[in-house]
Amino acid sequence: MKKIITFTLCLLLCVVTLGLSGCGKNKNETVDTSIASVGNGGMVVNRGDYVYFVNGYNAYSTLNKSNLDKKFNIGGLYRAKLNENGEFDYTDNGSVANAERISSNLVGFESTSLYVFGNHIYYVTPITEVDKKGNLQTSKLEFKRVEINGSNSKTIYQSKVDASKVDFEFYYAEGKVCLLINEDGTLKRINCTGSGKVSQVATGVTSVTLHCDTDDVFESDTYKNIFYTKTNEDGKIEIYNYNIASNSEQYKKTTNYKTCELLDYKFGHLYFKASGNEYPNYTYFYRVDATKNAITSMSVEKLTSDKDYTDLYLLDNETDGYIVQSNDKTYYMNYASGTEATPVPIADTKISIMEVRNGYLYFKDSNNIKRINIYDLKTKSDSTSETVITLENMETHDYDIDDNNLYVYATQGSNTYVYSIKIANLLEGEEFESKLLGIYADGDAPEQE
Repeated sequence: MKKIITFTLCLLLCVVTLGLSGCGKNKNETVDTSIASVGNGGMVVNRGDYVYFVNGYNAYSTLNKSNLDKKFNIGGLYRAKLNENGEFDYTDNGSVANAERISSNLVGFESTSLYVFGNHIYYVTPITEVDKKGNLQTSKLEFKRVEINGSNSKTIYQSKVDASKVDFEFYYAEGKVCLLINEDGTLKRINCTGSGKVSQVATGVTSVTLHCDTDDVFESDTYKNIFYTKTNEDGKIEIYNYNIASNSEQYKKTTNYKTCELLDYKFGHLYFKASGNEYPNYTYFYRVDATKNAITSMSVEKLTSDKDYTDLYLLDNETDGYIVQSNDKTYYMNYASGTEATPVPIADTKISIMEVRNGYLYFKDSNNIKRINIYDLKTKSDSTSETVITLENMETHDYDIDDNNLYVYATQGSNTYVYSIKIANLLEGEEFESKLLGIYADGDAPEQE
């Protein structure tokens, strides 16, 4: 059995006055664009010697015209340079040393999303303007970019509908950075590196795959294709392939499904959940080889045969294993073409899954974040969960995982900050340890032990 490691999030040192260093002064500063951006799309992105992060969380839903401050320290965009050991230096009060503010826009909020492509940081912030009727627009999203040294901030696009009705991703494809956004069924493409032209891709979109690898390399064209569904005039559901780089439809497939919801695009396969016309309430999970000839011939592989499975989670390092859930249980399944996979029970409940990462299933259990080794399930049909972190008396808002770290928003004092927990390459006997990723505001740093 695995050793159960519990770590209580006790937070660093003494009282601090918020110290902000100025933005980078080198106007010609560049980064090596062949280095991977680890964590694109999350709260924290690492590229080379720098880590770009949000200095905590500030809910847009709490903002109104009477308390709106357009310059945010808590929730603002920062960066800090790693030392020669690839780690942060810390001040005596427990804050990250030499952290500098890149933007005072609110970046750490309900829709936190950071991306580093080339020499720019792309991010999302609430619109802090009022409309013609005097209504504050903070429930809508503004998409921005800024140079890595904090200069030349630019608005790329402002959403037309509330954030709850928006799906989006930033992509790099064939030398271009583009924003793909689905606004309540209207799919648009915005050119972020050129004129900022907005192109309408499709209307009446019922589902879309906006997949982005969190460890994407800037030159990679892996995700230049996305897929979406819509219903044609004959009432048939169609699956479309769209090329981000060329801004063109590649092909489509007309299906005989009654319902069809696209879930993900991974390892060259398109995953979706669908039901037939004969039994529209019986939904199953499928995948199809996402190449032109394969998808147009619709040589579909059925992944589940039980209509009661409600959720599907893909492994990040193989194509045959996946996690399924019913209303009251969680299973691991190993797909074998032409045969029905045997479900291996993980839990006798529908656990709160966060992500499957590097062979581990991460999930929330009460005040704990735990993980299960998927490899153990495959080889032993059994696995003991280990506790990554215990959050006692801490209000948590969101989580993010990359290959190396688990990040969590947690409240300390009167504000909410980002904390990181190393989850990869742990040495024998090494315990999980939580570290602040940011700068404490005055009065928030814990007292020195």
